[in-house]
Amino acid sequence: MEFNGALEVSRGLEVDYHAPILGIIGPVLDRYPVDYVMGSVHFVDEWVIDDPETLKLKPYRRCSAEDLVDIYLRRLEEAAHSGMFQVMAHVDYMKKCWGAIGGKPSNWDTRIREVARVFKETGVTVEFNTRGWTLPAVGDAYPSREFLEILFEMGVPVTVGSDAHEVERVGDGIGRALQILWDIGYRQITVFRNRGAVHIPLTPELLTQDVNHG
Repeated sequence: MEFNGALEVSRGLEVDYHAPILGIIGPVLDRYPVDYVMGSVHFVDEWVIDDPETLKLKPYRRCSAEDLVDIYLRRLEEAAHSGMFQVMAHVDYMKKCWGAIGGKPSNWDTRIREVARVFKETGVTVEFNTRGWTLPAVGDAYPSREFLEILFEMGVPVTVGSDAHEVERVGDGIGRALQILWDIGYRQITVFRNRGAVHIPLTPELLTQDVNHG
Protein backbone atom coordinates (compact mmCIF):
# COMPACT_ATOMS: atom_id res chain seq x y z
CA MET A 1 0.00 0.00 0.00
CA GLU A 2 1.28 3.45 -0.94
CA PHE A 3 0.92 4.96 2.53
CA ASN A 4 1.48 1.84 4.61
CA GLY A 5 3.14 2.89 7.85
CA ALA A 6 3.12 6.58 6.89
CA LEU A 7 -0.54 7.50 7.21
CA GLU A 8 -2.76 7.02 10.24
CA VAL A 9 -6.50 7.09 9.63
CA SER A 10 -8.69 7.96 12.60
CA ARG A 11 -12.37 7.16 12.95
CA GLY A 12 -14.66 9.98 13.94
CA LEU A 13 -18.23 11.18 13.91
CA GLU A 14 -19.72 14.65 13.66
CA VAL A 15 -23.00 14.93 15.55
CA ASP A 16 -25.35 17.88 15.76
CA TYR A 17 -26.15 18.85 19.32
CA HIS A 18 -29.89 18.69 19.97
CA ALA A 19 -30.77 18.55 23.67
CA PRO A 20 -34.13 16.73 23.41
CA ILE A 21 -32.51 13.61 21.95
CA LEU A 22 -29.35 13.45 24.05
CA GLY A 23 -30.70 10.38 25.82
CA ILE A 24 -30.84 8.62 22.47
CA ILE A 25 -27.60 9.92 20.98
CA GLY A 26 -25.37 9.00 23.91
CA PRO A 27 -26.10 5.25 23.95
CA VAL A 28 -25.86 5.11 20.15
CA LEU A 29 -22.44 6.75 20.15
CA ASP A 30 -21.23 4.35 22.82
CA ARG A 31 -21.77 1.46 20.42
CA TYR A 32 -19.13 2.67 17.99
CA PRO A 33 -15.37 2.35 18.58
CA VAL A 34 -14.50 5.78 17.23
CA ASP A 35 -11.46 7.88 18.08
CA TYR A 36 -13.41 11.09 18.55
CA VAL A 37 -16.86 12.64 18.36
CA MET A 38 -17.24 16.18 17.11
CA GLY A 39 -20.15 18.33 18.23
CA SER A 40 -21.64 20.90 15.91
CA VAL A 41 -24.56 23.28 15.63
CA HIS A 42 -26.09 23.52 12.16
CA PHE A 43 -29.56 24.38 13.42
CA VAL A 44 -31.31 25.64 16.51
CA ASP A 45 -34.80 24.17 16.62
CA GLU A 46 -36.51 25.59 13.48
CA TRP A 47 -33.64 27.96 12.61
CA VAL A 48 -31.32 26.38 10.03
CA ILE A 49 -28.19 28.49 10.41
CA ASP A 50 -27.30 28.78 6.73
CA ASP A 51 -30.90 29.19 5.51
CA PRO A 52 -32.03 32.83 5.94
CA GLU A 53 -35.60 31.87 5.09
CA THR A 54 -35.93 30.10 8.44
CA LEU A 55 -35.32 33.41 10.21
CA LYS A 56 -38.73 34.47 8.95
CA LEU A 57 -40.40 31.89 11.15
CA LYS A 58 -42.35 33.20 14.11
CA PRO A 59 -39.83 32.38 16.87
CA TYR A 60 -37.05 34.35 15.15
CA ARG A 61 -38.47 37.10 12.96
CA ARG A 62 -38.53 39.58 15.83
CA CYS A 63 -35.07 38.64 17.09
CA SER A 64 -32.28 41.14 16.76
CA ALA A 65 -28.94 40.05 15.37
CA GLU A 66 -27.61 40.15 18.93
CA ASP A 67 -30.44 37.88 20.09
CA LEU A 68 -29.49 35.37 17.42
CA VAL A 69 -25.86 35.41 18.56
CA ASP A 70 -26.96 34.56 22.08
CA ILE A 71 -29.26 31.78 20.84
CA TYR A 72 -26.55 30.21 18.69
CA LEU A 73 -23.66 30.52 21.14
CA ARG A 74 -25.72 29.27 24.07
CA ARG A 75 -26.33 26.10 22.08
CA LEU A 76 -22.58 25.73 21.53
CA GLU A 77 -21.98 26.21 25.24
CA GLU A 78 -24.60 23.58 26.06
CA ALA A 79 -22.90 21.17 23.66
CA ALA A 80 -19.54 21.70 25.32
CA HIS A 81 -21.07 21.16 28.76
CA SER A 82 -22.83 17.96 27.65
CA GLY A 83 -19.64 15.90 27.90
CA MET A 84 -20.51 14.05 24.70
CA PHE A 85 -17.88 15.62 22.49
CA GLN A 86 -14.10 15.68 22.37
CA VAL A 87 -14.08 18.34 19.65
CA MET A 88 -16.29 21.30 18.81
CA ALA A 89 -16.64 21.77 15.05
CA HIS A 90 -16.73 25.00 12.99
CA VAL A 91 -17.59 27.07 16.04
CA ASP A 92 -18.37 30.31 14.20
CA TYR A 93 -20.59 28.64 11.63
CA MET A 94 -23.13 31.37 12.30
CA LYS A 95 -21.17 33.78 10.13
CA LYS A 96 -22.75 32.02 7.16
CA CYS A 97 -25.91 34.02 7.89
CA TRP A 98 -24.31 37.42 8.57
CA GLY A 99 -25.22 38.65 5.11
CA ALA A 100 -28.88 38.11 5.96
CA ILE A 101 -28.73 39.90 9.34
CA GLY A 102 -26.68 42.97 8.45
CA GLY A 103 -23.14 41.78 9.16
CA LYS A 104 -21.32 40.80 12.32
CA PRO A 105 -23.52 41.58 15.35
CA SER A 106 -22.26 44.07 17.92
CA ASN A 107 -22.09 41.52 20.75
CA TRP A 108 -20.13 38.91 18.81
CA ASP A 109 -16.66 39.80 20.09
CA THR A 110 -17.77 39.80 23.72
CA ARG A 111 -19.70 36.57 23.43
CA ILE A 112 -17.01 34.54 21.66
CA ARG A 113 -14.66 35.36 24.53
CA GLU A 114 -17.25 33.94 26.94
CA VAL A 115 -17.65 30.85 24.75
CA ALA A 116 -13.88 30.33 24.66
CA ARG A 117 -13.88 30.36 28.45
CA VAL A 118 -16.55 27.63 28.46
CA PHE A 119 -14.47 25.55 26.04
CA LYS A 120 -11.51 25.87 28.38
CA GLU A 121 -13.56 24.96 31.46
CA THR A 122 -15.12 21.90 29.82
CA GLY A 123 -11.86 20.63 28.31
CA VAL A 124 -13.00 20.38 24.70
CA THR A 125 -10.72 20.85 21.71
CA VAL A 126 -11.76 23.23 18.94
CA GLU A 127 -11.49 22.35 15.27
CA PHE A 128 -9.70 24.75 12.93
CA ASN A 129 -11.80 23.94 9.87
CA THR A 130 -10.48 25.06 6.49
CA ARG A 131 -13.61 24.45 4.42
CA GLY A 132 -14.73 28.07 4.55
CA TRP A 133 -11.73 29.09 2.46
CA THR A 134 -13.16 27.04 -0.43
CA LEU A 135 -16.63 28.63 -0.18
CA PRO A 136 -16.90 32.03 -1.93
CA ALA A 137 -19.89 32.96 0.21
CA VAL A 138 -17.78 32.52 3.37
CA GLY A 139 -14.18 33.22 2.35
CA ASP A 140 -12.80 32.49 5.80
CA ALA A 141 -11.92 29.45 7.84
CA TYR A 142 -13.88 28.36 10.89
CA PRO A 143 -13.11 29.92 13.25
CA SER A 144 -11.68 33.25 12.19
CA ARG A 145 -8.16 34.23 13.18
CA GLU A 146 -9.67 36.64 15.70
CA PHE A 147 -11.49 33.75 17.39
CA LEU A 148 -8.37 31.57 17.24
CA GLU A 149 -6.34 34.24 18.99
CA ILE A 150 -8.87 34.28 21.83
CA LEU A 151 -8.77 30.49 22.04
CA PHE A 152 -4.98 30.60 22.29
CA GLU A 153 -5.16 33.27 24.97
CA MET A 154 -7.57 31.08 26.93
CA GLY A 155 -5.42 27.97 26.53
CA VAL A 156 -7.96 26.02 24.43
CA PRO A 157 -6.36 23.22 22.37
CA VAL A 158 -7.03 22.97 18.65
CA THR A 159 -7.11 20.33 15.96
CA VAL A 160 -7.21 20.88 12.20
CA GLY A 161 -9.49 19.52 9.51
CA SER A 162 -10.52 20.20 5.93
CA ASP A 163 -14.17 19.11 6.35
CA ALA A 164 -13.91 17.70 2.83
CA HIS A 165 -17.24 16.84 1.27
CA GLU A 166 -15.43 15.27 -1.69
CA VAL A 167 -12.36 13.03 -1.62
CA GLU A 168 -10.49 15.46 -3.90
CA ARG A 169 -10.75 18.15 -1.21
CA VAL A 170 -9.20 16.12 1.62
CA GLY A 171 -6.34 18.14 3.08
CA ASP A 172 -7.28 21.46 1.49
CA GLY A 173 -5.69 24.36 3.33
CA ILE A 174 -4.04 22.34 6.09
CA GLY A 175 -0.59 23.80 5.49
CA ARG A 176 -2.00 27.31 5.57
CA ALA A 177 -3.90 26.50 8.76
CA LEU A 178 -0.79 25.17 10.50
CA GLN A 179 1.13 28.33 9.58
CA ILE A 180 -1.61 30.52 11.04
CA LEU A 181 -1.62 28.51 14.26
CA TRP A 182 2.16 28.85 14.49
CA ASP A 183 1.96 32.60 13.92
CA ILE A 184 -0.64 32.94 16.68
CA GLY A 185 1.59 31.03 19.09
CA TYR A 186 0.37 27.44 19.09
CA ARG A 187 3.16 24.90 19.38
CA GLN A 188 1.06 21.74 19.31
CA ILE A 189 -2.10 20.42 17.74
CA THR A 190 -4.37 17.79 19.20
CA VAL A 191 -5.53 14.53 17.66
CA PHE A 192 -7.50 11.69 19.25
CA ARG A 193 -7.09 7.97 19.68
CA ASN A 194 -9.85 6.00 21.42
CA ARG A 195 -11.36 9.36 22.50
CA GLY A 196 -8.18 10.32 24.30
CA ALA A 197 -6.19 13.42 23.38
CA VAL A 198 -2.73 13.07 21.84
CA HIS A 199 -0.67 16.23 21.36
CA ILE A 200 1.47 16.55 18.24
CA PRO A 201 4.30 19.11 18.35
CA LEU A 202 3.89 21.91 15.82
CA THR A 203 7.43 22.52 14.60
CA PRO A 204 9.07 24.61 11.86
CA GLU A 205 9.92 21.33 10.12
CA LEU A 206 6.26 20.34 10.00
CA LEU A 207 5.38 23.70 8.49
CA THR A 208 7.72 23.07 5.55
CA GLN A 209 6.26 19.66 4.71
CA ASP A 210 3.79 19.24 1.86
CA VAL A 211 0.83 18.48 4.14
CA ASN A 212 -1.92 19.55 1.77
CA HIS A 213 -2.63 20.00 -1.91
CA GLY A 214 -4.75 23.14 -1.62
